[in-house]
Amino acid sequence: MKISEQDALVRGRYGGNWTQATVVDISSAAQEHITIGRDTSIIRIDTDSRVYVLFDTTSNTSNTTANDIRRGPGYFEYYIPRGLLVGEDYESGATVYLHVKQVSSVASKELRYVES
Repeated sequence: MKISEQDALVRGRYGGNWTQATVVDISSAAQEHITIGRDTSIIRIDTDSRVYVLFDTTSNTSNTTANDIRRGPGYFEYYIPRGLLVGEDYESGATVYLHVKQVSSVASKELRYVES
């Protein structure tokens, strides 16, 4: 489905929905992979532990402690980097993934997120 440039700008800036997801258990530095919805423009994250964050188009990429962004604890949001999907990737419905991993292994920690 093609959308107009204006539609793309509006969706990119404000998002198009509000979808709460199941809480993600990040205890003990577990590697987690989150599939981002095709219409999602912004992901809002609330975590009670520091996490490494990485977006890409591979479903099982592991976070690297050397280069990935560290965020949290607390609330933060990201615009989904749709630039990862170019040309045929976007048209074919390719997927963007968010990969998260706890910075320091601590028990009973979670990550909550909303796609919009």
